[in-house]
Amino acid sequence: MTTTRAHIHVEDTDPASIAVEVGVSLVLEDGTTLVADLYYPPGDGPVPVLLMRQPYGRAIASTVVYAQPEYFAREGFLVIIQDVRGRGDSGGVFYPFRGEDNDGLATIEWARTLPRSDGRVCMYGFSYQGYTQIAVLDSRPGGLVAIAPHMSAADLYGGWFYPYDGKIQLATTLGWGNQMLREDAWRAGQTAVARRLEGSWQQPGGLASALPLHSVAPLTEEGAAPYVRDWLAHPTYDGYWEALDCSAALAASETPVFHLTGYYDFYAPGSCAAYASRRGKPQDWFVLGPWKHLPWERWNHGFDFGCNARMDTDAALVNWLKAQLDPAAGGRRGATYFLVGANRWENAPAWPPPTAVATRCYLRSGGAANSCFGNGRLSFESAAGPPDTYVYDPQVPVAAPGGNPPVWGPCDLVPQQQGNNLLVFDLHPGRPLTFAGEAELVLYVESTAPETDFVARLSWLRPDGSARFLTLGATSLSRGEGAAGGTIRLRLHFGPFALALGTGEGLRLDIASSAFPLLARDPNTGTDPLAVESVADFRLARQTLFHDADRPSCLLLPELP
Repeated sequence: MTTTRAHIHVEDTDPASIAVEVGVSLVLEDGTTLVADLYYPPGDGPVPVLLMRQPYGRAIASTVVYAQPEYFAREGFLVIIQDVRGRGDSGGVFYPFRGEDNDGLATIEWARTLPRSDGRVCMYGFSYQGYTQIAVLDSRPGGLVAIAPHMSAADLYGGWFYPYDGKIQLATTLGWGNQMLREDAWRAGQTAVARRLEGSWQQPGGLASALPLHSVAPLTEEGAAPYVRDWLAHPTYDGYWEALDCSAALAASETPVFHLTGYYDFYAPGSCAAYASRRGKPQDWFVLGPWKHLPWERWNHGFDFGCNARMDTDAALVNWLKAQLDPAAGGRRGATYFLVGANRWENAPAWPPPTAVATRCYLRSGGAANSCFGNGRLSFESAAGPPDTYVYDPQVPVAAPGGNPPVWGPCDLVPQQQGNNLLVFDLHPGRPLTFAGEAELVLYVESTAPETDFVARLSWLRPDGSARFLTLGATSLSRGEGAAGGTIRLRLHFGPFALALGTGEGLRLDIASSAFPLLARDPNTGTDPLAVESVADFRLARQTLFHDADRPSCLLLPELP
């Protein structure tokens, strides 16, 4: 490996100022050049390195959620922001997630030898930048002290692309893929392809409606980079995804990890799975806030979670990293989560909080739970009532929270819950209740379709009449098992949430067979949703839900004492 430098500028004439070295090139053994900017802290002594590797242009440095690199330099770090292979000014060809292990290892080894480096390296960054940190763990790089992979995943199949029991997270996959493809096309000088990708980028809602999805234009057309085609061509966990899965390395590593996610982050299941794989490593810290992917603020989809929701995540990151660099300093560990409703932060030894108990709420109705005007209820006592039915038409799907494109946040679901193409069950406990963890739903169902989906959402019933979205779970009929009366028993797993229900508030469960375009529409035929050729291939399905003594459909809520 060799290093070349472009130029250095100093922030101002003050001797305590930050020096910034722009365009420092690392030449790898295969001849590829990776380019970085270096931010030197005041003084001239050796200091630890804080490294971010990212694909969006190093000048951005993920400042959509983090402070500018100068902030971390002033805290005593030599900050390195590097363009990954094939992005920004770095050479090579970009293929998302591939090669981040070897390139990251080489970068860490290089960073340890830089002037002013004391040989210790920490890493930070969210989303893709989080994966670049986890990817290096299998190599056990010397000098790597701690990582902070925020809002990311170790298992890309189950935590990023197909997080709902193998169902593709369609809107994010197509939207993010389009973003990266268009930048690659411009970089490669493929003007015609780039212009078509610019057009679809400006109208993302149309991509999810294109059929067949596995060859959606212009994302999969000839001339575009192949990675979106590959994501769509591997709908099951196979060798393609196994090669990118860092879960085992994350679980085995003794490197401390600062995890962070938001209840409304599209990749929250991946963050939770990554944390769970660590099995309580003593130095780890997990923060869960009421945030979407970005920004991490108090306002989300027009709803105000209060001033406490805006945690100073930059200071939290710095303090935690310094504690790992100085083991005698202690440092935060366990889990810190925002309790919605009470609008305050809580601490627990782990996530989910060990004191949470699975409280069963059984589904009941008079056989007419259709819409929020129906008679569906949740009861702590027992399941009861005749079965409920609804019709799922893939051409008229229930929309994802926020519509198309989906806006993952505490949006009001009442407008959607007024339709008859879903079932609604309300819980009005009449007393305060607190939940923190990940709920589960057990359903006993039948369908006229050989294969179909079931999608459930939890929402918070507010005194103003709104039903604020909390979390979602989904599965397919084929994922179930036989049960009483020839029915199928399904288990749906929800994402993380924490909620303090006040007097007069409630919880709502709605059940449908779609959340479009967050999830691809199941055609009700057994055909892979990504392979449906036209709307003529869609079929209607009549869905039946049972909740009686022999088939007690129930919601398991993580209740805190």
